[in-house]
Amino acid sequence: MLCTFRRAFTKFCQGCGVMFQHTNANQEGFIPENKYKNTLTQNLKAKNILEEIKYNEDFNLKDFKAKKKKQRQDNVEFEEINEIDDIEERIKVAVPLRHYQQRPKIKPIICMRCFKISKNGTLPEVTCEINSKTPLNSLKSIFDPIKHYSIIIKVVDIIDFNGSFIKEVYDLAFEKKCHLILVLNKFDTLPVGARETRIFQWAVETTRGLISEQNICALSSKTGFGFDKVIKLISQLKTKIDRKIYVVGATNSGKSSFINKLSEQCWNLPKEKYKKQFFELTTSSVPGTTLSPIEVPLKSLGVKIIDTPGIPTFSQATFKILAEDAKSIIPNKKIKPIVLTATDEFSFWIGAMVRIELIEGEFKYLTFFVSQNTSVHKTKRELSMDVYDRQAGKLLWPKYNGEFEWIKHEAEINCVASNRAARDIVIHGLGWISVTGLGRAKFDIYMAKGIGFTLRDSLMPYEASPDKMAYNKGRTFNIDPNYQ
Repeated sequence: MLCTFRRAFTKFCQGCGVMFQHTNANQEGFIPENKYKNTLTQNLKAKNILEEIKYNEDFNLKDFKAKKKKQRQDNVEFEEINEIDDIEERIKVAVPLRHYQQRPKIKPIICMRCFKISKNGTLPEVTCEINSKTPLNSLKSIFDPIKHYSIIIKVVDIIDFNGSFIKEVYDLAFEKKCHLILVLNKFDTLPVGARETRIFQWAVETTRGLISEQNICALSSKTGFGFDKVIKLISQLKTKIDRKIYVVGATNSGKSSFINKLSEQCWNLPKEKYKKQFFELTTSSVPGTTLSPIEVPLKSLGVKIIDTPGIPTFSQATFKILAEDAKSIIPNKKIKPIVLTATDEFSFWIGAMVRIELIEGEFKYLTFFVSQNTSVHKTKRELSMDVYDRQAGKLLWPKYNGEFEWIKHEAEINCVASNRAARDIVIHGLGWISVTGLGRAKFDIYMAKGIGFTLRDSLMPYEASPDKMAYNKGRTFNIDPNYQ
């Protein structure tokens, strides 16, 4: 038992999956040798104590039978046990009472990179082999070990659906005849009033021809909403596979968080006979946290789920800003839509990253769906660049990291209803803007070269109502709290 424990959980980091090394602090997988040995020793001691506690707790009252004391002719005298407390004290004789009151915990053994990410939320400057791979090479390295007819769970961030979609995953899964499950993660960050049925139908229409609608699930890795359907699908398909399930997706789509919550939900299943897992995968808003595949056993389902490295999609805005600022544009709670009126006199800044201007067309409503830490600012068009020069990184937050080239995109939208958004203007990795009104509209969109831009059917079409409209009057919404 102990040998198995050593082999399974001592060679590789339980946060990112890379092999440990004790020599170079600037390379991936580094952990000081004394810290590694001390943690391993503590875990082995804790494991032994937990096994003893488990052994004693498995006793039933029926195991305590009357004890024959001595025999005198035809009379038999038995020891009398009158109180349950006496029985409980006998159970705990083998293990000190303090171990029951404060059960020892088995600590995950993680490298210093994962430790700094989880504790400080920052990405240390460590050389990682995966950072040098292109998206195509990353996909190839992920799919090479996957066998035919396996289950692949594709995790997509519902807030950044177009930026994390990666159509090549569906093509490769089709070639290997794999069973594909599409998970729409981070449902909890959608605005109040988002209905699962409407989101589900939107996803069905968007992915028509790529995946069966029965295999689409909307869920939240934070709250546990929607995991029942995923567990049911896995239970139905696991008889056709080699007991391994692969979780793939773009960086920051929430794969590790999904696996952690799925593992937790499985341990909470009725009639569960297995003890709870003692480690979790490292999760953060920093792109590229997982560096190597990590196997997590789901004993209640009889399968192993494999967390794969995130596929880099360099069209996302998170790759154009500092790593510590990435968490500011990734929503961690429900988005509050911001409804502003648009005419050809005004420009709209999303942080210091995107500028939108209505060039042709009459009055329109623009509804901004962005993180609570990403500023939205409306200003006169002739003053837009002056505001940027003075307030980038201050009033306009966040801003790009380093030098970049502005690129202009054009979007033409034909609005046919005053109470329903016609289209969404999606900025990959940042959010989207829905356009509501009547008549044709033409927009100019300015952003850094390389950031993705998509027009799509509206995900939340009914948010732009007069009672939700915000009046600007020089005000900036979602301003950075550190700005003074």
